[in-house]
Amino acid sequence: MVDARDSKSRDSDVVSVRVRPSVPNLNMFSESFLIQSCLMSVSMSSAQCIFCKIIAQEVPASIIAQNEHALAFPDRSPLAPVHILIVPRRHIESMNSLSAQDAPTIAGMVALIQQLAQTHGNPSDHGFNIEINTGASAGQSVFHMHWHFKAGR
Repeated sequence: MVDARDSKSRDSDVVSVRVRPSVPNLNMFSESFLIQSCLMSVSMSSAQCIFCKIIAQEVPASIIAQNEHALAFPDRSPLAPVHILIVPRRHIESMNSLSAQDAPTIAGMVALIQQLAQTHGNPSDHGFNIEINTGASAGQSVFHMHWHFKAGR
């Protein structure tokens, strides 16, 4: 157990977080980084997750492509002429949360990328970029793993 105090809270407000290793070597991360990562994951449950709500059709989205493992829809704040999110149907917090049993999910996501390349990739060669932000320090803002398909530049 790790006691984590939010910098805005009083000393008596303590959040207890169990740190469960999901990466091979936790010694390479600082304790404060691990605590902050755990606090962020505690604050996001699948019931609160915007992507889980889109998957459950509780929040509307224009689904571009889908299969049994994942779906693809336009990013609401595009950073490229073509900016599509590929999201697994099962709530997986980040790449660091993956295990061997997630291989079919990853294969399903890759299949969607290949499909998107044919329909939304660059016209000359179906080219595209995939961006995966893992963790708050790398720019992940929604803690449901997702991949950014970008093209059109």
